[in-house]
Amino acid sequence: MRSKFPSIELPLVPLAIDASVMLNLLGTGVAELFLDHLGCPIVMAENAVSELKYHPIYKTELKPLLDSMKQNKSIEEKKLGPAAKDVWRELVGDGLEKGLDDGEAATIAMAVVERLDAVVVLDESKARKVFAERWPDRLCVDTVTLLAQRRVGQGLQDALADACFMALQHARMRVPAEAMAWLVGVIGRDRASQCKAVRRSLIPRECMSVGGRQ
Repeated sequence: MRSKFPSIELPLVPLAIDASVMLNLLGTGVAELFLDHLGCPIVMAENAVSELKYHPIYKTELKPLLDSMKQNKSIEEKKLGPAAKDVWRELVGDGLEKGLDDGEAATIAMAVVERLDAVVVLDESKARKVFAERWPDRLCVDTVTLLAQRRVGQGLQDALADACFMALQHARMRVPAEAMAWLVGVIGRDRASQCKAVRRSLIPRECMSVGGRQ
C-alpha cells in the first residue's frame, strides 16, 4: 500500500530549524538544491548555528557551504532578543528535567517570540514534546517531513532516494514511525537494511521475540 506520509503540505513560510536538522540536510549531499525546491527560507538561531562544528559527509568542508547559503539568503542567522532570551533560559533550565539542548531551546524561543510566521522543525523527541505541550497552536515538523514534500520529490526526482539514503548514512537522521513506510519505499529495502534508523522496521513481527530481539 502506498504511504500517505506526509499528511501535511507545508506552506511557503520560513522554517525555524535546529542544528540536528541542518546536519540532516547537509547529509543529503544536495542541501542547496534541496532548499531551492523546498522553497522555504531557513531561519536559525545563532545558538543553533554555533553547534554546527563539522559537515556530516567525511572530508567535506562546512564553512564554505554555510557561507554560500547565507549569502544566497537560503539561511538567515538570528540573534535572540531580550524576550526570546527569557524563553530560552526557561527552556534550558533544570525545571524541565535538566532542560533542553541549547540550540533546540534557542530555536523554539526564536520562533515563538520573534518569528510567528515560522514553522518549527525539530527531530529530538523531548524538544518536540515540550513544544507541543506549551505551544499547541504552532506547527512543528521533522526533517523527514521536509524531504517528503511533494515539490521536493518533483524537483529532485530520482535524486531524492540518494538524498534520503545519504542523510541516513552520514547524518544518522531520525525517522519517526509514521514515516518508515514512505522512506523505505523511496530508498528501497536493500538500502534501508543498511541504515540503523530503519532496518529494524524491516524485521517481520513473527521474527521478534517478546524481549524485542531478533
